[in-house]
Amino acid sequence: MAELLCPVVIGRGAESGVLLSALAAAGDGAGGVVFLAGEAGIGKSRLATALATEARARGVRVLTGRAVPASAASPYRPLTEALLQALRGLPFPADDGLAPWRPALRAIVPAIAGGERDGHGDHTPAVRGEAVLQLLRRLGGPSGLLLVLEDLHWADPDTLAILEYLSDNLPTEPVLCVATCRDEPATPAAELMTRLHGRRAAARLALGRLTPGKSPRWYARACRLRPRMSSPACSAWPMEFRSWSRSLWPRRGCQARSAKQSGSGWRA
Repeated sequence: MAELLCPVVIGRGAESGVLLSALAAAGDGAGGVVFLAGEAGIGKSRLATALATEARARGVRVLTGRAVPASAASPYRPLTEALLQALRGLPFPADDGLAPWRPALRAIVPAIAGGERDGHGDHTPAVRGEAVLQLLRRLGGPSGLLLVLEDLHWADPDTLAILEYLSDNLPTEPVLCVATCRDEPATPAAELMTRLHGRRAAARLALGRLTPGKSPRWYARACRLRPRMSSPACSAWPMEFRSWSRSLWPRRGCQARSAKQSGSGWRA
């Protein structure tokens, strides 16, 4: 059974605002790369999912890909997933201007037909990066395109090389790339994120833990509950929020003590 997601993103108003501004800028032709960084379970994917939902509501095409622990042995895995997702119900763009880039794309999207070369030749990261950019430009609709790449702390070096190229070249394109990445322990993706942010080639949103003093109020607002409420310690909440909630409601599941509001605030 799939986990349920709370319809409200808890305590991330500032971060959501930055992402929505970046999405609007991409729609006007000024795209870029934004990293969502933080520890496991802090809410990076939840924030990216909320942005994707809003983007679809605005008519923006959304592509998503994910790195997995074995990605180091599978070059371009997040990009391949995202681009195959886009081409699942669409033919490859019939654009003569894209023809020179097909050989470089074929290593990332093997389903591309035409030509004798298999795409695994000596294409530099810059050439492959430009090929991906050219394809993204043509896959986007009138309102632009959102590319979400998840769990890049597991990404292979080839994917990261293309992401670096995109960071330098998307500011003049109607494409926003949002990448999620753990900032600890040190990984090539985390090092790339720091380097790109340091030279202002990409934005970095570091997600901290929710403030315990405010979390009950956020919870009550999200679920439209009255001050007396049941435990939020269930799978519908981000891992970090569940960890905090279990410190108030120690029993497992959602059958725990209710919280009461006193003059000094919330207590279990």
